[in-house]
Amino acid sequence: MHISLCLGSIIFSSLISTLYSLGPGPTGCLYDGDIKALCNRLSSPPVSSLPENCSSFLYNSLTVDLNYNVNFSYSTNVKKTLQSLIESRKPVYLYIGHKTREEWTQVIGCGNAMEVNAIDEMKGLKAFLDQYPGIKGFIICALEPNENTKECPNFSKNLGVYLSVMKKTFPDLIIGVNIRLIDIINYNCKPHKYDWLEINDIDDLVVFYLISFSLLNECTEDLKYGGIYPLSGSAPNTLVKAKCVLDEMKITQNKLIYRFNLMIEPNNSPDFDCKSTYSEMCLKGEGTCDACADTQNTLNLKGQFAKNNGAGFIVNSIDYDDTICACKCNTPYPGFQALLNGYYSSATGNDCRLFNRK
Repeated sequence: MHISLCLGSIIFSSLISTLYSLGPGPTGCLYDGDIKALCNRLSSPPVSSLPENCSSFLYNSLTVDLNYNVNFSYSTNVKKTLQSLIESRKPVYLYIGHKTREEWTQVIGCGNAMEVNAIDEMKGLKAFLDQYPGIKGFIICALEPNENTKECPNFSKNLGVYLSVMKKTFPDLIIGVNIRLIDIINYNCKPHKYDWLEINDIDDLVVFYLISFSLLNECTEDLKYGGIYPLSGSAPNTLVKAKCVLDEMKITQNKLIYRFNLMIEPNNSPDFDCKSTYSEMCLKGEGTCDACADTQNTLNLKGQFAKNNGAGFIVNSIDYDDTICACKCNTPYPGFQALLNGYYSSATGNDCRLFNRK
């Protein structure tokens, strides 16, 4: 009897994960669109050549200033890229937020809910959405504290007021929140925990939480073949440990979407912008011998992890995969394909030696 109930619970959980359609999952693709502008490197693929299996597109090139204006970031092609993503007819989700936690506290206030500020900010967002109709949802970002963050009483409750105003203003907009896991881990280790992000204060207004593994570990020798966010093992932080942290936060599993990096992480390099793509690694190999990168097998396992522990995954970013078949894997986007195979319980596929650095 107990076995039947347990099995039924597992099947029901799997069905929820599979059928849950709100949010960018189950297999979304974050698109940069202009990685050549960051460094002297290969160009991003055009939107028209992105994988059909991307269930949605995510774009991260927008911020809101303290005058409530929506601003485009570094690239001169952002407007054109965003329009191309909208015209793809796939759901488009935009990362959006203030540049820092400090700016957020000015908007939503410390001590008292600042509903007036939120209403004023929605006017700026409405002007932007009127200019770019077809946006499916926003991913609220840059909420994490840093070493300069001061205690802000009722931050989470005030954020809830902000999200409530957003929901009332845009009732059809799907709202997600980006959470960088390393910040949760560091926050939990502090002797004095100030109000940062209390899930209970915002959960009714948030459709999904996007869990980022950026900066989870440093690139070391034992992480060369599997990347800086391994599934398990002796690394300081792993996906298995991450799930324990998320369980403590009491986030519903069918709201969890995992953001898996497809970038080549350099060993002991602070240069985030100039990480290599898989195509560059296979074409040149220079500077990547000591770097940390996933293999087809580790990506397959991470796809399985997303299926068993959440509502899907997104890749960050699809531009950094092998987009031109330089790794001779018989298919473009072999990294994304390995994640897909894991998520849908398929075999890893052909052993691509250059991609796996064998």
